[in-house]
Amino acid sequence: MITLPLIATRDVDHQPFEYVLVDVSHSGAQFAIPRWTVSRERLETGAVIDLNLTLSSDGSSFTKGTVVWTKWSEEVRSELYAISQFQKTPAHSPFAISTEDASITVDMKEIESFPKHLIKTIKDCFLLKKGISIYLKHLIPYFSRIGNYPEADYPFLKDTVLNEIRNHVFANYELLSRLHQFLSEECLKQDDIPKLLNLEELRSQIESEINIDIFTSTFESEKTAPYISAIKDLEQKLYANYNVAVMIYLLSL
Repeated sequence: MITLPLIATRDVDHQPFEYVLVDVSHSGAQFAIPRWTVSRERLETGAVIDLNLTLSSDGSSFTKGTVVWTKWSEEVRSELYAISQFQKTPAHSPFAISTEDASITVDMKEIESFPKHLIKTIKDCFLLKKGISIYLKHLIPYFSRIGNYPEADYPFLKDTVLNEIRNHVFANYELLSRLHQFLSEECLKQDDIPKLLNLEELRSQIESEINIDIFTSTFESEKTAPYISAIKDLEQKLYANYNVAVMIYLLSL
């Protein structure tokens, strides 16, 4: 069982949160959202959750589930959630959690080695961040025309909020790029991974810089929604990559 926090998202708005997997089965999973996690979320029954993690069972797999109950657990001192399998999907990652015994499974035919797959995963992360930065570069001036925001006030919003968000995205892109370069040079064998990879720093670099509530309240036009959703789709891939990095880290201890 994975004992380190992973990142899931609420399907309706891509809102991310950290969770700890508690149990898995053929029909679903249980997870906790501890109070000590950085990104917390209160989930309602019926919410569809994407674990950004493949759970494999009898040749099929699923990543999403619907919250069927929630309760406080004294045992883990956290809010506990149970999700039922939402839909079966083709396995899209060589890393998965088996519903048989909750172990991490790896399709070794799909990866060259743990260090090289980690390096590949981090490269994908910085390219995704770069894509988000480029997206924002083009969208910020476009939002002034379609966002129904007062024209006289937009320069102030652009300078104090939007450009600051883009600068934060670009800073994280540069940090991820440097991490990729560092691991490419130093991470030569599996034993190196726990010594060289700081998961807390990686989480802070891949987490979203965009507050969806601020964007939707600032830009009331429905025309902006597809563009924000496209950015959130890129962020979703980052969270899945982070979860893969966590599994590689644990397998290397």
